[in-house]
Amino acid sequence: PLATLISPLVGDAIVSSILGYNDSAWGIRNSSTMVFSAAMLRVVDADKNASNRDKTSSNAITITELFRRYPPLSKFIPSILRVCLEEMELDGNVKSEMFPILLLLSRVQPISGGDSSLAISAELVPLLLRCLGSK
Repeated sequence: PLATLISPLVGDAIVSSILGYNDSAWGIRNSSTMVFSAAMLRVVDADKNASNRDKTSSNAITITELFRRYPPLSKFIPSILRVCLEEMELDGNVKSEMFPILLLLSRVQPISGGDSSLAISAELVPLLLRCLGSK
């Protein structure tokens, strides 16, 4: 099926779409939004996106599983968040790439125990706390 063939490309599609959010051309930003939206439906449990009633859907993906399935995201998300935060702290402007990343992270299940989860949380949690502390 097509879903099996597309699955290895989803991580790269998310990376490309997030990078496109900062392009000067409206068409690129618009296409990036559409690609990111389609990728979100594939990556994160669609039922959870449609309804916020069940915050603990067993079908929803965890951050550990997200990074396992889509390896490009494990390095990309923290690095882009770091760059966005540094620029925001320097000049006070929020970079547009930050919004889809935070949306993606808001849709995954919380980190549970485990060695790989601890490594992920050690890298992501300080960055997310900096996001929360910004004005």
